[in-house]
Amino acid sequence: MKKLLKIISISSIIIIFTIILFSTFLKFYFKDEKIIALLKPKIEEVTRRKIVIEGATISLFKGIILKNISLKESDEKTDFIRAKELVISYELFPLLNRKLIITSLHLEKPFIHIVREKNGKFNFSSLLRPDQGPKDDSKEPTSREIQPALLPISITIQKFTVSEGLINFTDQEQEFPNIKGIFDADTEIHIDAKGDIFYKGSIELKADAHLKDLITTIKGQVEIDPQRLTFQSVVGLDKWDFEIKGDVSNYTTVPHLVLDLSTDNLNADELFTKIKAATSGHKTHTKTVKTPGKVNTPKGPPPIPPIVKDLKAKGTLSFKTLIYKGIKSRDVRIEYQFVNGRLRVKEDIGEFYRGSIHSTVDADLNDPIVPFKGRLDIQQVAIVGLLELYVPKAKDIVSGVFSSDLSFSGRAFPLDDPLRHLILSGTYELFNGKIQKNPVTLALSSLLKIEELNSPTFRDIHGNLKMEDGWIIFKSHISAKDFTADIDKGKIGLKGKLDIPVDIILSQKLSKKFIERQKALKIFLDDQGKALLPITIKGDYHHPVPTLNLKNIEDKAKKEIEKKIGKTIDKILLDLDFSK
Repeated sequence: MKKLLKIISISSIIIIFTIILFSTFLKFYFKDEKIIALLKPKIEEVTRRKIVIEGATISLFKGIILKNISLKESDEKTDFIRAKELVISYELFPLLNRKLIITSLHLEKPFIHIVREKNGKFNFSSLLRPDQGPKDDSKEPTSREIQPALLPISITIQKFTVSEGLINFTDQEQEFPNIKGIFDADTEIHIDAKGDIFYKGSIELKADAHLKDLITTIKGQVEIDPQRLTFQSVVGLDKWDFEIKGDVSNYTTVPHLVLDLSTDNLNADELFTKIKAATSGHKTHTKTVKTPGKVNTPKGPPPIPPIVKDLKAKGTLSFKTLIYKGIKSRDVRIEYQFVNGRLRVKEDIGEFYRGSIHSTVDADLNDPIVPFKGRLDIQQVAIVGLLELYVPKAKDIVSGVFSSDLSFSGRAFPLDDPLRHLILSGTYELFNGKIQKNPVTLALSSLLKIEELNSPTFRDIHGNLKMEDGWIIFKSHISAKDFTADIDKGKIGLKGKLDIPVDIILSQKLSKKFIERQKALKIFLDDQGKALLPITIKGDYHHPVPTLNLKNIEDKAKKEIEKKIGKTIDKILLDLDFSK
């Protein structure tokens, strides 16, 4: 037993002595200047940038420690990246098998300054690819032109961490906001002998973006590996908070994006006003090329870049309360999907002016004219809300509860007259409402000299319609308090032109008033004492011209005369006594 303890003691002393000796050798042989001289040329060769390392030490237990390091800009003066300390810890024995296993790589308080220069390029562009120029075969290749060879060893970084990192973005073009952020990272990296990189880990980010008085805050986390990037964050834009989450798979080849955005309450009017104020005065780079003697008109959108065409994306946008153009909606959910250059958008509004709206649109972005088709389902919405949103000038003309089921198709380009290419069909219903200050009803009231038609109250208006070639063709039945009306094939042009045949049946009360003023039209009374008036409305919406249908009046008069003549002849025949 004593012999065993003696062996253990001697072995321990030898190991400790070896460690001390090896540690002393490392400190003696790898002095600051030696380490810097070994690392600096290699880093500058790879980055093509000047690097400054103020101090370096090597320890058997802690590893390599670089202090106050900075990678310069192309001007070799301004810091692009700097860090207080970089600590590299590694295992010694795997080096014998041509493997470098870094147990940890820690970056303390790094600072990254990203600049978008006035020429539109970023200050890290030269790090991504070497300068391109005319190739000269007679010239010896420089270090920048030499392609990297296979690594002599494989490298594994078991733990790469960043603490209190600071990132700063400045846009000299003044098109994007200036951003300052703090981030922490915890990742694992493996580089094999072929130079292929495999990694996984997480990054936490806190950032502030300032664009004049508009302040944006970002707080989130990103999980990353070679196949997928998952993110979750809360973005504060002025006084609104947005939760954004999703993932990107195959992001190095054909990206497949899933992005969901949600917020409780959003006043889009106020937000757009703040964004407009913050971006006013910023530069834009729109160029118009004019051809002498020709008028340039937009033919269509530019072709979809292949990387965008191959992109796959889907997600949802959710708002518990949304205010847009002063109108409040609740439970708004928008689903989108983009695959093979085709976009589908589905929108559901749970509450809009006491009703609901559901729509679906499909668009093909592969086609230069961008054809689209879809459906629109409106359920019991107060029509004043729709008018206030889309036709504000007409919001006081008609009231009631509106429903419709419509299908539509068309194309987005050319932009000269997109409504002319719109095709629409479906059914509609409007009930429990009133029409007032309407040029058509005012003109009818003037023609028939019936004041009750100025602002008629109705129980129900329903029918179907289709829109094509710039015309809305519709069929409608109107059930009002003092009359009913039927329109079999009315036509309204997109510029307001009217061609509407309508048969109006007045109530007994209005019929009596009408006949008292127009006794010659007594022939239009039916057996119940109601007047049926055939009317044609021409002109346009602002200047309608209603007229009684003379052909119908003539036909009605002939029938009435024939009827009276028949009755007179019958009476004469009855009065005659042929027996005498």
